[in-house]
Formats: sequence, structure tokens, C-alpha cells
Amino acid sequence: MQPALIKYYYLGLKNRVKQWTSKREMCKKMTAHWRNRQNWIEDKNKIGWGNELKKEIWDGVRFAELSYFWDPNKSWMLPVRCPTVGCGRIVSALEIQQSPSKESGYTKIITCSNCCNWFEHDPVSVAGDPRNIAYIGHWDGWQPFDSSFHGCGKSSNSV
Repeated sequence: MQPALIKYYYLGLKNRVKQWTSKREMCKKMTAHWRNRQNWIEDKNKIGWGNELKKEIWDGVRFAELSYFWDPNKSWMLPVRCPTVGCGRIVSALEIQQSPSKESGYTKIITCSNCCNWFEHDPVSVAGDPRNIAYIGHWDGWQPFDSSFHGCGKSSNSV
């Protein structure tokens, strides 16, 4: 067996989140955005420059645009994956909303634009939560200051 080229220990996402939340101080740091929500939760911070004083990540416009993700007073519909074997296309919430309903009015009949099969789906909504963890990265997923190389990457996370 060839030894790995990675010269550091990689802690998977599930174990990393457990580590983060096992200490009171880290939990306090991870929820600091909620204690400073006046800087990003209001609609006025979603346009222009955002919060005037730029001191933390939540002072920017992008954080304010995603405020629904942390705001318990906001809810949104989750996307769904096409269940057809071999397809797996993600159907957006907008596509779900625009799909016709069954006679019951709640269940949607969704036609996948990838495989053209249809399936029934009961839309699921979730509410924001200050404990949600978001990954807000650089536009191409790489550090903008350390390298002249820009590429792309994929991240698949589950906990």
C-alpha cells in the first residue's frame, strides 16, 4: 500500500462538529453572529455596502443575504433529489413550487428535467436556526491570497 501524501491528520466533518461543540468557549464563538444579529438580520443590510463597520464576517452583504438560514422567524422549502435510479438531479424549491399539485393540494407532481420521469413529493420546509453552520467560501473555493492558482472544488458534507 502506498503511503498517503497528505502530511496532516484529517478530521471528518462529523467528528469536527463534535469537537467544536464539546467546549463552551467554542460554542460561544460559533454563536457570536447571533449575539450581533443587529448587524445583518435587517433587510437594509442586504443591499449596498451592508453594515457600515466591517469588523466580522457577518458585517458583509453576503452574510445578510443568507440571514434566513439563521433567523428562526424565517422558513424556506428544501429542494429534493430525483429518485429515479441513475438520475439523482436536484430539483430546486422554485421548481417544486411551480409544479402542479395533486387534488389534495399539498402533494406536488414533479417532472425531472434531466430524465423526464415524474414523481410525487410532499414539500418540506425548515426554519432558520442560530446554530446552523454555513460554509461561505471564496468565489472559486480557494484561498485568494496564498496562490496564483485558481481552480474549482466540490464539497459533499453530511452530519
